[in-house]
Amino acid sequence: MPERRLLGNRYVIDINIASIYLVENHPGYAYVSSLIDKTIYSGIRLIIFDFLPFRVFWIMTSKWDIPKYKAMESVLSLLELPNIHLVSLNKEDILKSLRSIKKSEA
Repeated sequence: MPERRLLGNRYVIDINIASIYLVENHPGYAYVSSLIDKTIYSGIRLIIFDFLPFRVFWIMTSKWDIPKYKAMESVLSLLELPNIHLVSLNKEDILKSLRSIKKSEA
């Protein structure tokens, strides 16, 4: 696989990437873990939305049949990474985002 350069100093982690990063036997784990580990060692800020840990836990337990205690430990380990930062969206952020999509299609 070609080497990918990290551009920028912060990245938003989505639910799929976070879930795959926590499950070593997932087919995408090798790729995702090398990328996330690279960001951690580079001191790059990883941003996750505040609801994401709960959704990751749900995917791990409901969809991938991982025992709840193991899933909980994995999610906690993600939250304890030094460069993870939680952010919250507010109503205005969501409205602005949705309205910008509508305007661009007009």
